[in-house]
Amino acid sequence: MFGLPYSETSNSEDLIEEEEEEEEEEEEVEELGVIPRIIHQVYSYNRFKSCKLSFMEIYCEEIYDLINDQSSSSSTEAAADPKKIQIREKANGEIVVPQLSQHECETVSEAMRLIEGGVKQRATTATSAQLHSSRSHAILQLSVQTEDDKIIKISLVDLAGVSPFQVLE
Repeated sequence: MFGLPYSETSNSEDLIEEEEEEEEEEEEVEELGVIPRIIHQVYSYNRFKSCKLSFMEIYCEEIYDLINDQSSSSSTEAAADPKKIQIREKANGEIVVPQLSQHECETVSEAMRLIEGGVKQRATTATSAQLHSSRSHAILQLSVQTEDDKIIKISLVDLAGVSPFQVLE
């Protein structure tokens, strides 16, 4: 007996439709920004026990948790102001943010919903180049626990600054 790529109840048309759907999803992901593409990549790996997400902003030399329980909600609507938190340095030189909330996300859409809610909390203002320009630095952290209990930490940083297209006179 030969191994076939589909069962007795499937047919080649079903497989072709599934492949087309996967190709469309891959094309959509390629059009996204860096953060959504990394989130999709992490979840496509599918060999981890858990994935936790944290999102903070540094604005006017203060640190804010963008997705704490106070400011996060199940929808992407803007909630209460972000919670102000403290940064600390341990004796060994390690920098920690003990009050920064971590949210376990089981799916890409759950992670993206938290990120979108956090983005809405960021300090923005209009500039000559952009209507909604961020005035803060933001750090998105992913903490992935693998099946063999290793912890992989990914930090993505968005720095505030002048628009790259601004003309300097």
